[in-house]
Amino acid sequence: MNIELKTGTKQQTLKTDKQNLTILEVFQENGITQLHTPCGGNGTCKKCLVFVEGKGEVLACQTVAEDGMVVTIPEEEKSVIAENGNCYLYPADGRYDLVAACDIGTTTVVCHLLDGKSGRRLATVSAPNAQRSFGADVISRIQAAEGDGLELLHGAIRDQISHMLEQLLEKAGRKGPVNFLAVAGNTVMSHLFTDLSPKSIGVVPFTPLSLFGDMHTGASLGLELCEQVYIVPAIAGYVGGDITADLIAVKMHSEQLAAKYSGEAITADQTEEKIQSANVETEAASENVAEQQKESQSVNGKMNEPETLLLDIGTNGEMVLGKAGDYVCCATAAGPAFEGAEITMGMPAADGAISKVWMEGAKLCVSVIGGKEATGICGSGLIDALAVFLETGLMDETGLLADEDDVEEELVDYLGEDENGSCIWLTDRVKITQADIRKLQLAKASIAAGIRILLSEKGLQMSAVEQVILAGGFGSFLNKKSAAAIGLIPSELLDVTVSVGNAAGEGAISAALSGEAREELARLRKEMRYVELSTHKKFSDEYMEQMYFE
Repeated sequence: MNIELKTGTKQQTLKTDKQNLTILEVFQENGITQLHTPCGGNGTCKKCLVFVEGKGEVLACQTVAEDGMVVTIPEEEKSVIAENGNCYLYPADGRYDLVAACDIGTTTVVCHLLDGKSGRRLATVSAPNAQRSFGADVISRIQAAEGDGLELLHGAIRDQISHMLEQLLEKAGRKGPVNFLAVAGNTVMSHLFTDLSPKSIGVVPFTPLSLFGDMHTGASLGLELCEQVYIVPAIAGYVGGDITADLIAVKMHSEQLAAKYSGEAITADQTEEKIQSANVETEAASENVAEQQKESQSVNGKMNEPETLLLDIGTNGEMVLGKAGDYVCCATAAGPAFEGAEITMGMPAADGAISKVWMEGAKLCVSVIGGKEATGICGSGLIDALAVFLETGLMDETGLLADEDDVEEELVDYLGEDENGSCIWLTDRVKITQADIRKLQLAKASIAAGIRILLSEKGLQMSAVEQVILAGGFGSFLNKKSAAAIGLIPSELLDVTVSVGNAAGEGAISAALSGEAREELARLRKEMRYVELSTHKKFSDEYMEQMYFE
C-alpha cells in the first residue's frame, strides 16, 4: 500500500506492507515525525489533524489508511528554544578534537557541536522530539514502546540525532567523525535512545534497567558519525540525567552561583587560581594551615554555600534541594500540561502561540510569538492566564470559572461556553476551558507538594531556602510572579528565584568537554538521596492541600 504525503512544496510516497493501519501508524512506520499527538493516538487531544483528498480534515490516529490516499500536513512551526542563562561550563581538557552534546527532552531535542581543544561552540541545532507522535509525556512513550514500538521509538531518536549531527557538521564547515558525544535526558529518553525497554519504569517500584553514566560506541547505537557516546547518569526511574546535568551547570555544589548573587561571579580559572594560591600560602606558613584549609574548602563550595532548590519542570517535574554532600531529590507526575500538550488549544512555544497574558485596566491583553494571529497558547501563557483569572475573579481559588453574575460587567464578554462546558476566550480564536484549568491544577499541585516534601525530608522551613533555580525551557519563559500567584512557586521564595535557561544542555556540553565534569556527575549521583513520592506518607495530604490556587 502506498500513500502520497504532501508537506508544503514537498511530496513523497510512504509505503507499508501491513493492513488496517491508521494514517498515524503509517507515518510512524516511515519515520514521519511532524505530527504532534499528545494523547498517544487515542483520539482525545484532536491535534493530529491532516487533510485527505476526497475526505477533508480527519484525525490521523483514527483514520484507516487506504492505498492511493493523498494526505497533506502543514509545515511545522519552529519552536522557540530557551536562551542559555547563567550556567557554568567546565573548561575543555583537550582530550578530543571534535565533540558534541545533546539534550534529549521529551518535547525538544537540542544538539551542540564544539571544538574539543578550545571548548568553542561551533554550531547548535534544535527540533521537536521525533517521538512526539507516540505521545507527549514519558508514560505515553513507555506504553508505546511495547512490542515492536521500542524499535520504532529508538529508530526515531537515533535517526533524528544522526541527522542533527550531519546538520551541525555542515553548519560548522567541519568534517566528521565526532570523536565524543555526551547525551543528557530523562531516564525514559535515555532508555529509548540506547534501545532499552522502559517498561519497568512504568510500574511500581519504577526500576530502570540502567542508571547509565556509561560509555558506548557510536556504531552500537546506530550513530555512524560518532565514535564514542557518553550517557549522563540518572538517579532513579523518574529523576534522570537531565537533572544531574542541570546540577553541574548551575554549580549547586560550589560557590559559583552564590558568588553571582553577591555580584562577585567567578570563573573556573579564577577558582583554580584561588585554590592554588591557598595551597602555596599553606605550604609557606604552617602556622596558618587550618585557616588556609578553611579558605580552600570555601572556594570548592564545601562551606557557606546557599541552600538551593532546583526545579526542572517539563512533562516530568524533577527537583533537587540541598547543597554539597546533602542532596534530596524527587520527581512529580506533572504531565504535559505545562508544555501545552493535552490542553484544548495548547501548543509548543512557536509562532502563533500566546506566551504572555496580562490586564490593562479591564482589557485582557496577550503577546503572541512571531507577532502573528494567535492560534494557541503555550505553557508560559497558560500560567499567566490563570494568574489573571484569579486576580480578576474570572476564576476562584478552587479553580472554578465564574458565572456572569459573579464578575464585573466589563469582564463578562470573556466568559463563554463550548461543547464541554465553561471557558474563557483570550482572543476570538483562543480559549481556555474548565477542563484545561483542572489539568493545570493537578500539575501545579504535584509540583508544589513535591517542594514541601523535600523540605520536610531535610527538616527545613521555607525560609531556609536561599535560592530557587528554574531550569529548562518552561522555566526560562515562565513569569515567576504569575507562578507564585497561583502557588506553583512558593510566594515566600519569589525574590530569590532565577531562571538559567537550558541548563541540561549546558551540563551535557561540560560532560562532552571535560573528564572532570564526568567524574563530578558520577559523584553527584552517589550523593543524591531519592524520595519516592507515590509511597510517601505525607504526599497525598500535601497534594490535596496544594490543589487550591492561593
